[in-house]
Amino acid sequence: MKIYFEKLLVVCKKKIEEIDLSHQVCFFHGKIGSGKSTIARLIDFCFSGDLENTAAINSEFISAKLFLAIENYSVILERVYKENTILVVWKHNEEIYRLKAPITGSDISIFGKDIYSFSDLIFYLLDMSPLKIAKNKNSNSPMERLSIRNFFWYAYLKQEKLDSTFFRFEEPFHAKNSKEVLKFILGYFTEKLNDYEIELSKIRDEKRIKQSMLNELNSFLNKFDYSLESIESQLDLTKKDLLKYEQQKVEYQNKYQEETHTSDRTRIKLIKITDRINSLNVQLEELNKKIGLQKSLKSELISSAFKLDRASSANKIFTGLTFDICPCCGEEVEINTNNASCMVCKKPIKENEFNEVEKFQMIKIDVDSRINDIENSIYIHEQELKNARKEIEKAILQKNDLNKTLGEELRVYESAYLSNTREIENNISRLRERIKNLLKQSALPKEIDKIQIEINSLSSKESILNERILKEREKLNSSDHHLSELEDVFAETLNQVGMPGFDIETDTININRRNWSVKIISKDKNIDWEWGFDDAGSGGKKTLFNVCFLLAIHIVAETNNLPLPTFMIIDTPMKNIDQKVNQELFENFYRYLYTLMNSTLSNTKVIIIDNAIIKPTEEENIDFSSRYLTPNEDENPPLISYYRGA
Repeated sequence: MKIYFEKLLVVCKKKIEEIDLSHQVCFFHGKIGSGKSTIARLIDFCFSGDLENTAAINSEFISAKLFLAIENYSVILERVYKENTILVVWKHNEEIYRLKAPITGSDISIFGKDIYSFSDLIFYLLDMSPLKIAKNKNSNSPMERLSIRNFFWYAYLKQEKLDSTFFRFEEPFHAKNSKEVLKFILGYFTEKLNDYEIELSKIRDEKRIKQSMLNELNSFLNKFDYSLESIESQLDLTKKDLLKYEQQKVEYQNKYQEETHTSDRTRIKLIKITDRINSLNVQLEELNKKIGLQKSLKSELISSAFKLDRASSANKIFTGLTFDICPCCGEEVEINTNNASCMVCKKPIKENEFNEVEKFQMIKIDVDSRINDIENSIYIHEQELKNARKEIEKAILQKNDLNKTLGEELRVYESAYLSNTREIENNISRLRERIKNLLKQSALPKEIDKIQIEINSLSSKESILNERILKEREKLNSSDHHLSELEDVFAETLNQVGMPGFDIETDTININRRNWSVKIISKDKNIDWEWGFDDAGSGGKKTLFNVCFLLAIHIVAETNNLPLPTFMIIDTPMKNIDQKVNQELFENFYRYLYTLMNSTLSNTKVIIIDNAIIKPTEEENIDFSSRYLTPNEDENPPLISYYRGA
């Protein structure tokens, strides 16, 4: 699990603080209250951890941005204070991806097919499938995902947890997960085995659901004494009865048509008289249009006659008049001595063959004649209209009589037909509904058989997976070798550091394969006695016990290429140990650590936070950086350089 830190940006209200994490060993030391432990907590915070609400953080902190490499990806993790999402930006093959990942997980995939949370995304960048373990020891227990945080227990030793049990035995939930992670690291639990167990869990869940459904269906059928044979027998009988009634219905319909042919004459009369009524209605409409047009023409002729009378009167009045002044322009009119032309317009006066009075009289006689003709035509059309209306009324009365006659004729036949067919149709409806219900009932036994086949198939798959899991576990012979190696390396680490009360000549390490407790077996006068973390006594020995166990795990993991994060963050490894009194213990621990960093742990990065510093020698030749922090000295500022606490 290649994870290499590069730098940490701490975004504050007045300044962005940059922490260099690119060296193999980054050592932060100094006085209390300077923010040393906060550096480790902020790295953990970027990996979805909690952040202690100190006065400086609460007052000035905005967000943290961690630059790192995960396998072949360049990654940036950015998290804002008091938010439950982490912005993840990663680059691979010149492509840049950006995703805001929830810490607690989403109901739908946030990226790809099986990534629901920040932890799943980190596993994806590590090219690993999210691990799942059973919630309890029950064979039908549901599976739950392990988080990347579970692996941090073997990479980040918090100051406040250094003198508590490494396997969190006081926290049952964490104890189970921490042991499962260690089993995975040492090879007792592989990704292939994990996939098998996840698939097995899904099959068992599906089988359990189907078995429950099968039991309920069987209980229901047994309660009402249902069987597929009896249902199919009833279905056949019902279909035969339905066919019989449907044939009867067809026979009655044919008989009805034969018996009602005597009413056809009445129907034909009704059709003819209806057509006659429709024709008369069309005729009425045409007559109304003609009468309307003729009345309009009559009105226009009367108006013309009136205008003609007015023109004749005017002609009589104005004929022979002379003008002294022009009626148009008001100028004096020249006296015209020529009586053959008009004295106003000077045009020659035409001589009429007859006088104007006779002319107007002839025109008036012609107009009056036309008015009389139109009045006669209107009268004729109105008579036709009146006759047509009478004929329509007569036809309607005949139609009503025919309708009554037809109704009486049909009623005689339909009363018998309806009484005979109503019962048939009721029986048909009842039988069809019964067939529908029987088909539904027949589906239940068939569904039971189908579910039973599916359960048998799932049982077969379950057996195959159990065999695969057993074979996969048999292949894990190297796992016990790794655990034995961890015991030996832990003993060597305790010896090199100089753990008080441990003698490598007489003492051995034993890790219980059942409960994973770590014990030191000592021989005293041929009597074996054992002690462990809980029996270590002082807080300093407990701290040293945990730190040495962490070193041992990383040594075994890097030597055997086991899946463990390639970094260690140790916050105050010498907690509860007085440097002046235990100077040799201090020297032994750091000398041994630096030796490992230059050899076995050359691919592991270490971040150490402690009160005092012991630097590597030139011979140890490691990539080392250190920073001294104080709460109020400008030359050695705290983590938030401008902040001075009250």
